[in-house]
Amino acid sequence: YSRFFEYAHGKGMRVILSTDMVALTPALKRYLSGLPGGMDVESPEFWHVYSQGLSELFETMPLVDGLMIRIGEAGPLYNRKGWDYTSELMVRSVASVKEMLVSLTKTAEAHSKYIIFRTWSVGVGEVGSMHTDPAVYERILGGIHSDNLIISTKLTKGDFWNSVPYNPTLYSGRHKRIVELQARREFEAFN
Repeated sequence: YSRFFEYAHGKGMRVILSTDMVALTPALKRYLSGLPGGMDVESPEFWHVYSQGLSELFETMPLVDGLMIRIGEAGPLYNRKGWDYTSELMVRSVASVKEMLVSLTKTAEAHSKYIIFRTWSVGVGEVGSMHTDPAVYERILGGIHSDNLIISTKLTKGDFWNSVPYNPTLYSGRHKRIVELQARREFEAFN
């Protein structure tokens, strides 16, 4: 991958990897299950493991500029049969999102890299309306500030259909922001 990353950097592009959280392998799941409290996504110990992995990524692949995280679409529907890499939909509380972002952002800061957090949470637990409700957005993200954290939000309140209104959370927060647009429009059957 380093050759591809070098090429991208040579063209003035940044390399951002993407994952759903919580990303797992069988060995990682066994290890996390053995932590005090088990797989507690509100625990600093849980996210310390991911921070260590992120640090290792940035050290071994220095041309990776950041990691984009999504919490709203994970689990069996998105896992491939026979693959040992899976995801589980576990980050569903305000406390778990904050713990995850603070931990991973500190790691990104230490390496001068970025965490891009997609607010696409589509009805998941108490953070399910973070994508469309400015009050929930503020409750989750309002106290987290870092030059290394970028929030990525869809232009519209839902999927990209021509009748869906603009997303009101775009006027929220003081974070660096990516506004997601869609060129292959769903309401035209992606044609």
